[in-house]
Amino acid sequence: MQTVNGKLIVEKPQDLDNLKRNIENLTQQFERLELKMAAISQKDKIEYLRKLATLQQSLQKLERIYNRLLSTTILTAIALGSWYVWQGFERDLSPAKLQSNLGASAIASTKLSP
Repeated sequence: MQTVNGKLIVEKPQDLDNLKRNIENLTQQFERLELKMAAISQKDKIEYLRKLATLQQSLQKLERIYNRLLSTTILTAIALGSWYVWQGFERDLSPAKLQSNLGASAIASTKLSP
């Protein structure tokens, strides 16, 4: 088959039948390729959604761990602060400290009074 000025020139009528079969073959191959591409695309979407779900679960686990660490840190800070304050009160109320404070107060009051 030849073309002249963009027009197909057929010498035998069988050539048109062969051309028609070739076009139908190509059309079927193209349709099969489209189906394969759609299947691959669907497979990719499923894989993407699976990975997204896995990432979401991992993020939830990390959030739980973060919340536990935060609450532990806050409770530890409160406990240490309370312990520090308690230790400070205990030192201030020790008997030796009270006696020296009372003695210092008595000396200061005698010096101030004429």
